[in-house]
Amino acid sequence: MRPTAGEVVQLSTTVYPERCVLEAAEAYKSFCSVMVTRAGDEISVSLAVGPKHAHEAQRILDEFLNYALDLSVRMHVGMEDDG
Repeated sequence: MRPTAGEVVQLSTTVYPERCVLEAAEAYKSFCSVMVTRAGDEISVSLAVGPKHAHEAQRILDEFLNYALDLSVRMHVGMEDDG
């Protein structure tokens, strides 16, 4: 099921390293506030889109998750290339 804006999204640190999620949060700070918490092997992400971008809340969430995934894949591939 597709996550919707305003709900907490659970991400596995196996796929999404915390530093990639935090980097994505920094990149999206002009569109939304992002709360990131970690518990074990899971990261909880909650996005609050500002009123200026409220009409784009779902798109912002989707693009944030895509960007975090892209950063994660790049990091994982980079780790494999170094080995």
